[in-house]
Amino acid sequence: DQSDGTNSPSDLDGDGDVDVAGPATLAYVDEVFTDLAATLEPSDQLFIYTTDHGGQESGQDCYLNLWNLQQLRDDQLAAYVDALPCETIICTFEQCFSGGMVDDLEGDGRVIATAAAWNEYSWAMGPDYLYDTFVYHWTSAVAFARPDGTPVDADTNNDGVCSMAEAF
Repeated sequence: DQSDGTNSPSDLDGDGDVDVAGPATLAYVDEVFTDLAATLEPSDQLFIYTTDHGGQESGQDCYLNLWNLQQLRDDQLAAYVDALPCETIICTFEQCFSGGMVDDLEGDGRVIATAAAWNEYSWAMGPDYLYDTFVYHWTSAVAFARPDGTPVDADTNNDGVCSMAEAF
């Protein structure tokens, strides 16, 4: 998945356990959503978090870049999500033009946070561009800490929980 042909580390949190279950390909995305449709219950809550690059087809139609130059279009993702029985789905999208996901995915019981509007780029943080600006702050808010361990308090109503609105 890297521009030099190597893969990113599969231990995302440094705890020694592999955190990646499969490749970011259309076939594997289809397999995962097929499994989710068979195992989720109406009372379950699904959290979808995407990173990497995205693009715009036209207007509000966007896509998420996958491996091997494959793309997951917003209407494809919406069809997968619509087939799920769970009543609550939370989505956080980091890619450019990610706001284009909203019109296809919005509905009752859904929370959608995007790094950019349907016609905007999402930007990395300088000077090293290691993190996307939006998900750096969003993830730091829900984790109550930055990646370096510095505490973060986004709990604006002081109820001990960082809601999706507070993270946004």
